[in-house]
Amino acid sequence: MKDRHNGNLLLDKDGHIVHIDFGFIFTSSPAGNMNFESCPFKLTEEHIAVLNGMESKYFKHFRKCLIDGYKALHQKADEFICLVEMMTLS
Repeated sequence: MKDRHNGNLLLDKDGHIVHIDFGFIFTSSPAGNMNFESCPFKLTEEHIAVLNGMESKYFKHFRKCLIDGYKALHQKADEFICLVEMMTLS
Protein backbone atom coordinates (compact mmCIF):
# COMPACT_ATOMS: atom_id res chain seq x y z
CA MET A 1 0.00 0.00 0.00
CA LYS A 2 2.36 2.69 -1.22
CA ASP A 3 0.00 5.52 -2.04
CA ARG A 4 -2.71 5.62 0.61
CA HIS A 5 -3.38 9.19 1.76
CA ASN A 6 -6.30 11.60 2.12
CA GLY A 7 -5.83 12.91 -1.42
CA ASN A 8 -6.71 9.45 -2.72
CA LEU A 9 -9.93 9.03 -0.75
CA LEU A 10 -13.35 9.84 -2.14
CA LEU A 11 -16.66 9.91 -0.28
CA ASP A 12 -19.66 8.83 -2.32
CA LYS A 13 -23.14 10.33 -1.94
CA ASP A 14 -23.94 7.81 0.81
CA GLY A 15 -20.80 8.58 2.81
CA HIS A 16 -18.87 5.45 1.78
CA ILE A 17 -15.10 5.80 1.48
CA VAL A 18 -13.74 4.87 -1.94
CA HIS A 19 -10.01 4.61 -2.68
CA ILE A 20 -9.07 6.38 -5.90
CA ASP A 21 -5.79 7.15 -7.57
CA PHE A 22 -6.20 9.25 -10.67
CA GLY A 23 -2.45 9.79 -10.83
CA PHE A 24 -1.91 6.26 -12.09
CA ILE A 25 -4.68 6.63 -14.64
CA PHE A 26 -3.31 9.91 -15.99
CA THR A 27 0.34 8.87 -16.41
CA SER A 28 1.91 10.09 -13.19
CA SER A 29 3.09 6.72 -11.96
CA PRO A 30 6.33 6.46 -9.99
CA ALA A 31 9.35 7.18 -12.23
CA GLY A 32 6.95 7.75 -15.15
CA ASN A 33 6.85 4.01 -15.79
CA MET A 34 3.28 2.95 -16.51
CA ASN A 35 4.31 -0.72 -16.40
CA PHE A 36 5.71 -0.73 -12.86
CA GLU A 37 2.86 -2.81 -11.42
CA SER A 38 3.19 -6.58 -11.77
CA CYS A 39 -0.48 -7.29 -11.10
CA PRO A 40 -3.53 -5.63 -12.67
CA PHE A 41 -5.31 -5.05 -9.34
CA LYS A 42 -4.15 -4.82 -5.72
CA LEU A 43 -6.26 -6.65 -3.17
CA THR A 44 -4.33 -6.93 0.05
CA GLU A 45 -5.03 -9.07 3.09
CA GLU A 46 -6.00 -5.86 4.88
CA HIS A 47 -8.66 -5.10 2.26
CA ILE A 48 -10.07 -8.61 2.64
CA ALA A 49 -10.03 -8.31 6.44
CA VAL A 50 -11.96 -5.02 6.32
CA LEU A 51 -14.56 -6.76 4.14
CA ASN A 52 -14.81 -9.55 6.74
CA GLY A 53 -13.21 -12.28 4.60
CA MET A 54 -13.72 -13.55 1.09
CA GLU A 55 -16.91 -15.44 1.94
CA SER A 56 -18.64 -12.48 3.59
CA LYS A 57 -21.61 -10.61 2.14
CA TYR A 58 -19.43 -7.47 2.08
CA PHE A 59 -16.78 -9.09 -0.09
CA LYS A 60 -19.44 -10.49 -2.41
CA HIS A 61 -20.96 -7.01 -2.73
CA PHE A 62 -17.49 -5.55 -3.39
CA ARG A 63 -16.87 -8.15 -6.11
CA LYS A 64 -20.24 -7.43 -7.75
CA CYS A 65 -19.57 -3.66 -7.72
CA LEU A 66 -16.10 -4.18 -9.17
CA ILE A 67 -17.43 -6.36 -11.99
CA ASP A 68 -20.28 -3.92 -12.69
CA GLY A 69 -17.75 -1.08 -12.82
CA TYR A 70 -15.55 -2.90 -15.31
CA LYS A 71 -18.59 -3.70 -17.46
CA ALA A 72 -19.69 -0.05 -17.43
CA LEU A 73 -16.18 1.08 -18.34
CA HIS A 74 -16.03 -1.47 -21.14
CA GLN A 75 -19.27 -0.10 -22.62
CA LYS A 76 -17.72 3.38 -22.76
CA ALA A 77 -14.15 2.28 -23.54
CA ASP A 78 -13.75 4.49 -26.64
CA GLU A 79 -14.88 7.61 -24.77
CA PHE A 80 -12.68 6.78 -21.78
CA ILE A 81 -9.62 6.19 -23.95
CA CYS A 82 -10.24 9.50 -25.71
CA LEU A 83 -10.46 11.29 -22.34
CA VAL A 84 -7.23 9.72 -21.13
CA GLU A 85 -5.47 10.62 -24.38
CA MET A 86 -6.61 14.24 -24.08
CA MET A 87 -5.43 14.42 -20.45
CA THR A 88 -1.99 13.05 -21.31
CA LEU A 89 -1.22 15.35 -24.23
CA SER A 90 -0.20 18.25 -22.03
